[in-house]
Amino acid sequence: MRLGEFDPPEMNPYTKLNLDVVQSSEHQAIAIQAAIKSFVLLKNNNNFLPFKEMLNSVSIIGPMAHNPLQLFGDYSPVFNPHFTMTPKEGINTSVKHLYYKAGCNETSCDFFDQMDVELTVSIGLDVSIVCLGTGVALESEGRDRTDLSLPGQQQDLLRTVLVVAKALNIPVVLLLFNAGPLDISEFVNEPQIKAILACFYPAQGTGEALARVLWRRESSDNPAGRLPMTWPNSMSQVPPMTDYTMVDRTYRYFHGEPLYPFGYGLSYTYFNYDKLTITPEKVVAGQNVTIQVTVSNVGQYDGDEVIQVYIQWPVSGVPSPKWQLVGFNRVFITANLPHGNSVDDAVEKMPTVTETFTITAEQMSLWDDNKGFIVHPGEITVYAGGQQPNQAKSVGSHVLQAKFTISG
Repeated sequence: MRLGEFDPPEMNPYTKLNLDVVQSSEHQAIAIQAAIKSFVLLKNNNNFLPFKEMLNSVSIIGPMAHNPLQLFGDYSPVFNPHFTMTPKEGINTSVKHLYYKAGCNETSCDFFDQMDVELTVSIGLDVSIVCLGTGVALESEGRDRTDLSLPGQQQDLLRTVLVVAKALNIPVVLLLFNAGPLDISEFVNEPQIKAILACFYPAQGTGEALARVLWRRESSDNPAGRLPMTWPNSMSQVPPMTDYTMVDRTYRYFHGEPLYPFGYGLSYTYFNYDKLTITPEKVVAGQNVTIQVTVSNVGQYDGDEVIQVYIQWPVSGVPSPKWQLVGFNRVFITANLPHGNSVDDAVEKMPTVTETFTITAEQMSLWDDNKGFIVHPGEITVYAGGQQPNQAKSVGSHVLQAKFTISG
């Protein structure tokens, strides 16, 4: 209604916007920033990324490497090839020799050319970048997936890449383009795969965003996205559609060991959490509390950190989540750690950022079938860190905890 969709065209100012406005340089820059900020770094063995210099010989493989239409999520605007840069086109700006092969006929990957893939990987000796995923052809309105598997023969394609990469000692970087989770459990701990980046659907800015992040061209080009969902290990962790309970649904009620937890994401740098305070430490039901947490960048690169605050309820007579996210904030923190200095030295020297969050009485409440939402008396545990508490897969920083008490 506010966009004037039911108004005559002459009364709707948006009908007068042309391509000069929609695709202005400012809007194109926003598209690239949106892509950069959405990337989630899932793996980065021994700080393999970012690349430190222009590479000489690189292969880029996979059905999402140069498939512009599939880079846009469902309900996206009309695809315009003039303003869209694919992974292949973006990475080509930072390498001397780039060798490309889709390998599959499409993202459905009903057929893949094993010999072509093997040959292409074998001549890109610096690194092989593999681009897999779903795209809107397989994941959109009316196209629900029946399982979490990589589509078609994409899994065989990746296995083929790894056979050649291991034989020639070529490191592999896996880029995933998908909305929902994919079963990549076979490859997560594969030592030849040095890094995994969840790209989702970065749209028109994909290529430029990837080149900037993989080579960290600017201080802000440091991945800091965090997973917006729990990424299951396999279909065995996905409840049946006919089960309408909350058991094992969302991070709040999930009790298994996920492949990647909600809120997870790595950075090229490292953060240290300190000084979690709660004011006041005792409240009457209905009052808010304020928390403050201090974070330092103790790594070698500037970067964003996503501070996450969770609360956990005491055992009560009503069902409650394991814990619940009650606040988060993405903050840019500079680094000033010369190479070779210790992290202990960095904690003393780094500029710190102190963030303040309010936990409201509404957030403290739990649903009671007989009374509605009520705040129960007892001790609430607060967690603050770069991820959920008590996770087997760590982002490298610790999670602080403190408590406050609610009286009736």
